Amino acid sequence: MRSPSALHAQGQKLYQKGDFKAAISAFTEALKQKDADTVGILDNRAATYCKLEQYDQARRDAKHMIKQAKEDERGYLRCAKVLLLEAKPEKALEIYAYGLKVLSSAHPRRDIMEQLHKKLEDRMKLNRKDPFTMLPLEMAALVIEYFSFKDIVGILRVCKSWERFFGNMRELWMKIDLTGARQKVPWTAVRAYIRRSRGLLTHATFKNLALPSTPKSIEFLSRCPRLEHLELWVNHDFKDIFQKFKGCKSLKNIILSAEISVPHSCLEKLLTQFPKLERIELWSVKHSLLTIGEGNWPRSLPNLRSITLATQQAVSTAPPTALVIPNLDHVSPNILPGDSSPILNTDDLAKSLTDIPNYPSLQELRLDWEPPVYRPWLFFPPLQEEENEIPPPPVQFPPLRRLELNGLTIGSNFCSILPTTIQYLSLKGGSSRSTADFFDTQRLEKLSTLMLKDAGWVNVNTATFMICGTQAPLRVLHIDECFNLSDGCFMEVLRYASEHNPEIFNLTELSLVQMQGFDDAFMKRVCVQFPKLKVLNLSKTRITGCTIRDLADARSNESSELPSLDRLFVRGCESVSSDAIAYGRERGLEVIS
Repeated sequence: MRSPSALHAQGQKLYQKGDFKAAISAFTEALKQKDADTVGILDNRAATYCKLEQYDQARRDAKHMIKQAKEDERGYLRCAKVLLLEAKPEKALEIYAYGLKVLSSAHPRRDIMEQLHKKLEDRMKLNRKDPFTMLPLEMAALVIEYFSFKDIVGILRVCKSWERFFGNMRELWMKIDLTGARQKVPWTAVRAYIRRSRGLLTHATFKNLALPSTPKSIEFLSRCPRLEHLELWVNHDFKDIFQKFKGCKSLKNIILSAEISVPHSCLEKLLTQFPKLERIELWSVKHSLLTIGEGNWPRSLPNLRSITLATQQAVSTAPPTALVIPNLDHVSPNILPGDSSPILNTDDLAKSLTDIPNYPSLQELRLDWEPPVYRPWLFFPPLQEEENEIPPPPVQFPPLRRLELNGLTIGSNFCSILPTTIQYLSLKGGSSRSTADFFDTQRLEKLSTLMLKDAGWVNVNTATFMICGTQAPLRVLHIDECFNLSDGCFMEVLRYASEHNPEIFNLTELSLVQMQGFDDAFMKRVCVQFPKLKVLNLSKTRITGCTIRDLADARSNESSELPSLDRLFVRGCESVSSDAIAYGRERGLEVIS
């Protein structure tokens, strides 16, 4: 057996001859021997790796040298040299500084490291140029606009010149967004941000606030006269928020988290106090015993574009008044909640038609109900005419583009009253019982996205009405966890669509989560009908790895009848193996498991 010194010497000779791969083999073998000069051999092997431009291996050897002998300067010198070859002078300077901290003042070769450290530091100072001092102020401002608020706050800590430069640019502080904060933000930081804007900021998103700092932070914010966007994801009392901000006449957007409970009776105050409101999102609305719409709602809300109301409160009345919006549901503005069969005379009806609010610009409506005790509520149920009863006026939807109903069961007249402007429709949850079949519908020529989830009323008839009867040019279709629509029913819908709405076969995204009877064979029957499909969600179905294989192979096979997918969801598919997922990913298919 050759000695470690002989193997070391052989490696050095091979290095000098330029046979670097053989040299590395010799050095590696030498390291395996007992009593080897570990640091010296690693130093030579790292140098050899550098010749082969294998800098990661060289850096690993250099770090191992430092670990083996912290008082040996060779490890620091070699590591810094590798980093310089990788064009990482800042990191190399850190290695020199760390080595000088570890080596004692009496170390015989400390002066060499000091010289190299100073030389590199001086060179970097000559090459270092502050881009923001070289660019015109206008261009610097354009560059910084691409950074998030979190990035801008971090930039202030780089150096004092940047802190002065960006801290005085008032435009950068007009929008405060604490969403990306890594830790709780104190009120002192909020005060500093507001001061940098000279108190003229227009947008504020408060999240991750330290609980004791919330009252002071909201107080500071309420003093900003130009505030347009108020978004609070904190735990605070609504009455205090309303009192502090009721003087902000410029408010256009109000978003309050589920930790802020808003009584339904206060909605009227909000809409009256802030006439410029364009968007309102309240994620915890509480039931109110007051009469709905006692004349306090503004008759015209020309600026309101988006309404989101959500509640988790169980109530004994139907509908839950937490989600009632005058003139956007089946409750007349002059009727108490719970009156199921009101009798209106002509004068009352005329007054109700005069007083009801109007939403001419409303484009988005979302109602979200998840009560602890389940109680069905029909959204726009059919109205029964009784003897001597004056029929109510027909429902007139505003020009909605987006409608989301979560936890609400729709009525049989739903498809006939949808506005023709609708582009996105999402219906989730609702009563577990099936609703009556739709009796009428109208063409929805702009509806491109339809999402149905956990809806007991979805069956072959209702699905046919919504997909085919509307003749919607759908591009995104989700039918998830709808247990009254099986694989065979879905094929019936598609057969009917081939004659009455062939536009459906241009889908680019299809989701059939937990559809009964969905297996590998059914996948082929479905997918061959959608040649433009790019995203497919088959989570919680009975498919196996064969589906992934077929869809992955179709990406490279132009003659395949299956579509060329970009993304496939297989979450909760018990018969799909990890090997099949790896197979799909290797062939460029993004498989989400």
